[in-house]
Amino acid sequence: MSRVLQIEPSSISPRLAAQLPAKTSESSEEDFADVAHLDVKVAAGHGSVPHFEEELGTLKFRRDFLRSVGVSEANAVVVTVTGASMEPTIPDGSVLLVNRANKEPRANAVYVFHLRGNGLVVKRVVKSGGLWMARSDNDDREAFPDFAFDDGATLIGRAVWVGSKL
Repeated sequence: MSRVLQIEPSSISPRLAAQLPAKTSESSEEDFADVAHLDVKVAAGHGSVPHFEEELGTLKFRRDFLRSVGVSEANAVVVTVTGASMEPTIPDGSVLLVNRANKEPRANAVYVFHLRGNGLVVKRVVKSGGLWMARSDNDDREAFPDFAFDDGATLIGRAVWVGSKL
């Protein structure tokens, strides 16, 4: 905040300023990791079949951020979302940072699935009646019904970050 206000913290509170960590230089290139942005569409709807997986480029993420969300650089990948089933949480056209190492279902977390015959989808995982279910955040249950995932669905990884237009 002191950077935004362009004042030194000690001018506000010398006691609190003494407790702040020492100033460090601006972020360096080593503070950031390149995460592959794949030309893969993940449907927020009825599935998207990837015909090939090509790297479009990379997005830079702070390494400390990746650690804070529990994803290693080796298991991180960015994919693009198409469709409205996860709105308002994940708008159509968003990009997702996916942790491909996290394939154990966790209630209320968002995962990318591969559905046999339907391709890739992104859904929230919930437990209902003892079954793991995939649920859309969009309230239109007629258009986007829940489904149990079992032998017909494979968890690809947990979504840990979304980037979208405002």
